[in-house]
Amino acid sequence: TFKIQVTQNIFKNEITKICVIEDEIFVLGVENKIVKLKIIDETNEVKNNIQRMEFMEKYNIHEDYYDFFTVEKVTAINSFIKCMEIRKIEYIPKNEYVFKALRSSISSRKVCILSNEPYSQGEIATGLAFEVKNTSWVNHEINISLKNILKLLYKTYNGKMEDIEKIRKEICHNEFNILPPNELFKSWEKQGVLLLNSSLTAIEEKTGEHNKFWHPFTRDLMEYISTKNENIVYLLWGKDAEQFEKNILNGEIIKSNHPAKGGHSE
Repeated sequence: TFKIQVTQNIFKNEITKICVIEDEIFVLGVENKIVKLKIIDETNEVKNNIQRMEFMEKYNIHEDYYDFFTVEKVTAINSFIKCMEIRKIEYIPKNEYVFKALRSSISSRKVCILSNEPYSQGEIATGLAFEVKNTSWVNHEINISLKNILKLLYKTYNGKMEDIEKIRKEICHNEFNILPPNELFKSWEKQGVLLLNSSLTAIEEKTGEHNKFWHPFTRDLMEYISTKNENIVYLLWGKDAEQFEKNILNGEIIKSNHPAKGGHSE
């Protein structure tokens, strides 16, 4: 049995589709607008806990984040993603990689690099900030951000900035030893670097489309992580990342330009 809490007129025009998923109802109108309704069960705490656990298992999220992913957050994320699927909106990265950055324990993280959103090309985005699948720095499809990261790494080890082509030649001649792009960020992650985007999903070629949904999530996440581990060094890359500075409650903060703009420390 159900208790009706409120009634409302959803659309002026007719409804074209109704989809029920667990405790939510998605109503699609002829104008392609979706209204989400919730079936409330205030007494079933066990069911809520199961829903949270299933969500974390689905995305392979580390158990350190269990208290963070409340049933409200899980429900909101599931609804957000489901709405895109109903509308046949293609988003990046692939669904199984959305929470890839949260697969390691919070206690093992030493550094957090916070950037903006996944790469705008679907085949490039992996779920980790800046990570790509390219196997060589010589690949001319390498984007500006990665080129500037490479130039800054070169400067760190050699004391001066050089043209990207000169650095590539030195890599080819084994004069500058560095892991290829597809291995570099995996190595950083294994060493304790949290590679996090402030928006975990995006729409191809539509910059900032999902910021409104993800930014409140990321503000809460920064507070949660910085409370659980007080010793993380946070690298905020770009103005978009800097807006989360106030949500970092513990740890050291280093701000710099986004690598797309050169990445020099301010």
